[in-house]
Amino acid sequence: MKLQEIHIKEFKVLEDIESYPEGKNILLIGDNGVGKSSFIQAIKIALGSKDVPPIKKGEWSVEATDKDANPITFKAKVKDGKAKVTIEMNGMKDSRVGTLKQLVGDIGIDPQEFVEMSKTETGRKKQIEIFKGMFPEDVVKELDDHKANIQALYEERTDLNRDVKYLKTDIEKHPLHGKSAKDIQRVDVSAVLEKIEEANKHNDVYDRSVDARNAIEEEQELNKDRIKQLKEQLKKAQEEGRELEQRKAKADKWLSENNPIDTSELKSDLKHAEELNRQADKYEEYMKKEEQLEERQEEVESMTVRIETMRAEVERFIREDMESPVPGLTFDDEQLMYNGTPVHPESLSTSEIIELGIKMTMAQNPDLGILFIEHGESIGKKRMEDILDIAKKNDWQIVMEQVERGTEKLTIEIINDEA
Repeated sequence: MKLQEIHIKEFKVLEDIESYPEGKNILLIGDNGVGKSSFIQAIKIALGSKDVPPIKKGEWSVEATDKDANPITFKAKVKDGKAKVTIEMNGMKDSRVGTLKQLVGDIGIDPQEFVEMSKTETGRKKQIEIFKGMFPEDVVKELDDHKANIQALYEERTDLNRDVKYLKTDIEKHPLHGKSAKDIQRVDVSAVLEKIEEANKHNDVYDRSVDARNAIEEEQELNKDRIKQLKEQLKKAQEEGRELEQRKAKADKWLSENNPIDTSELKSDLKHAEELNRQADKYEEYMKKEEQLEERQEEVESMTVRIETMRAEVERFIREDMESPVPGLTFDDEQLMYNGTPVHPESLSTSEIIELGIKMTMAQNPDLGILFIEHGESIGKKRMEDILDIAKKNDWQIVMEQVERGTEKLTIEIINDEA
């Protein structure tokens, strides 16, 4: 498409402006506020842009020719901030948005806005989405599937790394950290427990014997009293006394032959053995964590290899299978890459990024034929020559604004494709 005539009756600061570029390049010169951006905005709105300013009214028309040189007139009218565009072509009129979109297509990327995108992480992500939108849906879907698989693996690896971190912390804080298996050995306490049980049985008998002996002694005293009081039962009491004496002698003999067993040493051995066994349990737990850590680390390493392999496959897919509409332009997870260089203000100059935005505009809608450039003063002579050369080779018309301080009136120059 080529702009042939622009008639602006009223739009923002512009009134009764006429220009007849007849398909040639347009250069808008003037200081800030004289209407350079308004002129470009008016053309864009007439061609279907939704960027309508909050103005009460406006009226203008743009006459152009399509790629087959057929004349088309776009009549735009703004009322209360809403624009209506009527297309006149081949004696027919149509004001449907769909018709305008089908006829003109995407107006393209604002080169200056494209530069601003490159300055932020969010903007660079948006640049990627714009570029991806130039590819067929099945190609983008295949790429997105690759990236979704990588993201899933990345999240799984993140979880594993979290487990590794926790296990490392537990191991480093474990009281047995640094110990080996030979430092921690289990002890069989069954023999000690058996001896303690036998000793306890013996001591129970001993205690009962002491109690019995004491009871006998008390009974002897009572018996003596009874002897005194009951002389008539003396004989019987004496017999009982002898019997008791015999029992006492028997008890004394048993007690003299038996002593209580000291279990303190056995109990100390048991306590020591139980402590060693607790240490052994803790060591087993410690070793399990060591094994878990090793397993997790191996899984992380394996997953890292898979992620890097899949990333390499995505890069190969982008480089080889996705035929870039802009030669030399690809992308990674973070940003666009132009001839291997990140599209970033620290890697490319402003004019280089502007030129790339222009190439993307041309690739995005090859039939548009009109290139809008704002802030042309930021483009150097050599870069401008390159842009003009690109436009000439592709038969595109340039509409560019350039700030010239002190020029208080809008100047519209119709120029050829020389810088």
